[in-house]
Amino acid sequence: MSNLGTVFIKQKKIDQAEKVLEKSIKINSIHENTLYNLSCVLALKNKNNECVTLLNKLVKLEPSWLLIIEKDEDFNGIRNDKRFKKLILQKSKLPKLKI
Repeated sequence: MSNLGTVFIKQKKIDQAEKVLEKSIKINSIHENTLYNLSCVLALKNKNNECVTLLNKLVKLEPSWLLIIEKDEDFNGIRNDKRFKKLILQKSKLPKLKI
């Protein structure tokens, strides 16, 4: 179902994507891609509270998602939200990779 949600997002069918992804979350509430995609949809629909709640859950599961969240244009509409800013600040806690 998460894949279908992604297809709807790419087709700009945001309402349909939201419905499919919400069903998918009910089946598996910790599926990272579903959490991420639903967060994108919620941000696009200006549902900031729900979006940030899901993003926090996602980052608790896998902090490296912060690197993607920080750059994804779907979140442009909530970048000034203080909760979103606080979430992004957690990126500084990620381990530094030495190459």
